[in-house]
Amino acid sequence: MTTTAFIYFILQWTTFFILFQCGKRMDNLVRIPNQEHIHKDFWSIAMVPIVAYALFLGLRWGRDIDYNVYAERYDAIDSIFAEESNSSPLFACIVLLCKALGISYPVFIILQCAFLMFSALLFLSDYLGYLKWILPMLLVAFSSNDNLIRFFLAQSFMFIGLYYYTHEKYLKFSLFSICACLSHLGLAPFVMVIALSKFLNNLYLPRSISILIYAYALFFVNISDMRFLVVVSSNILSLFGESDFGMIGYLEGMDDIINGTGEGGTLLFEHSFTNKIKSFLTFVPLILYGQNAVVNIKNGKYIYNLAVISLIIGAVFGQAEILSRYIYSFNIFIVIALAALIYHWKVLGNHLQLFYSYLLFFLYCYALVTAPFAREDYQMYFLWDSNGSITNWAPYHNIMR
Repeated sequence: MTTTAFIYFILQWTTFFILFQCGKRMDNLVRIPNQEHIHKDFWSIAMVPIVAYALFLGLRWGRDIDYNVYAERYDAIDSIFAEESNSSPLFACIVLLCKALGISYPVFIILQCAFLMFSALLFLSDYLGYLKWILPMLLVAFSSNDNLIRFFLAQSFMFIGLYYYTHEKYLKFSLFSICACLSHLGLAPFVMVIALSKFLNNLYLPRSISILIYAYALFFVNISDMRFLVVVSSNILSLFGESDFGMIGYLEGMDDIINGTGEGGTLLFEHSFTNKIKSFLTFVPLILYGQNAVVNIKNGKYIYNLAVISLIIGAVFGQAEILSRYIYSFNIFIVIALAALIYHWKVLGNHLQLFYSYLLFFLYCYALVTAPFAREDYQMYFLWDSNGSITNWAPYHNIMR
């Protein structure tokens, strides 16, 4: 392990244990009878994971391609309605405000990470009792925030909207949903699913059918066989025209995306059989036993059903880099349902179930264990490795050649 990897490893696991301990302290608040005190104490504790996550991820430098892209874009944005972001005027407004306040790009990234954790905690404040498992798993659930900076900024607005949606405050939900879409049009599918998903809190999806579909999607479905996506993309393009500079290219190039014949973000992910087995062992128990675990949590059926739908869609869309982005928004439902199952087995189960609860937690967090060994040094740099440079383009240029 190199010095860079060792520093990354230490800071990553320090953040992991901070999130775990803060989640544990938050869970203890359920014993307080006064709701007002719970709210106050919750947010006083919440400041620690917000700051810890913001510093760990926010201080990373050149961490992935979009970090470097947006370093240049942050400097270049000088208008709300620039052609390249004509469907994301709110993002442009936020950047312009930050620049007017003298906020540099690295500080903007720290604030974006803090906002993401704050918004997630707002939604998760309804799940006291499970947070010591949920919070550390967010490091995996939000791992793509390494790269998709604008997407997760928009997702932050959506988590706030989701909080209000589950509290039946639909006007506020609509407001924050609009904010999400005006920051990144890619959040529109998530908004539409959430807005139309109330019925998912009525009945559980059937377990046996869900497992069969998930297994088939995971092991046998090839994204390149899903030609209907090309037709759907063409229809969307004809309806919305040139509403988004970036979206046009993706919609027009859907054939290349699903075949992996394009460049850059249109490449396909090749998931090994071992990786598929790990996913199967992690999530089939969730589908099979999760219904019993979520029965006592807020909107339990809703959380379980969205988690299952996310797993099935993710098994297919996760094969293409661009399409995989549309499942990241649903990771929080998987984490909540998985935490509920871990809690259920750990507290209410026998020794075998106790073992499985820890095993599930380990399997989900396994990527954190392997990250320092699976990445190149340039993917784990922090600001003190930058030598004053804003971007880290050179390693990517070397890879692409």
